[in-house]
Amino acid sequence: MSTKRELLHIIKAKCLDCSCYQLEEVRQCTDKNCELYPYRLGKDPFKKQKEITEKQLKVRQAFTEKARERAEEAQNKKKANRIFS
Repeated sequence: MSTKRELLHIIKAKCLDCSCYQLEEVRQCTDKNCELYPYRLGKDPFKKQKEITEKQLKVRQAFTEKARERAEEAQNKKKANRIFS
């Protein structure tokens, strides 16, 4: 039995075959009557999004804030180096 990932790869390959191996044609496919249409890009459109907990959200926000601070510090150092150079 094939795994879900393998099946999605097979569907994507079939869509590429149908569109003469032109990825842009697969993206722009208009045959919405095709049973493979929702899966044509090798992704499951019906896959549930993972819900994140409040704790995970706070960790992400803290990480993002720290990254912003580091980027701002780096930018300030560059500006200071230009001024004193």
